[in-house]
Amino acid sequence: MKGSKYILLKRKENLKEEQKEKLDTLIKASALLAAMHELKEEFTTRFDCSKNLGEGTLKLLEWMVKAKPFFPKFVCTLKKWFVEIVGPV
Repeated sequence: MKGSKYILLKRKENLKEEQKEKLDTLIKASALLAAMHELKEEFTTRFDCSKNLGEGTLKLLEWMVKAKPFFPKFVCTLKKWFVEIVGPV
């Protein structure tokens, strides 16, 4: 797992082939890591694909429910700053 930080942080679509192979090896080795990485990818995709504020807000709320068991501190931070993140709804 050493030296894998940036492979895990970088968007999968931006990885080079060698990095994608290393990522596949990492997520096959750990179901927890696989779930967390999938949630990370889903988080960025939801922001990119939202067509409007309402849709984006709903997608973020749905993601937060799914992510809470894996990223409790991050979800707590999102809740605390929710209005500042999405703007007044």
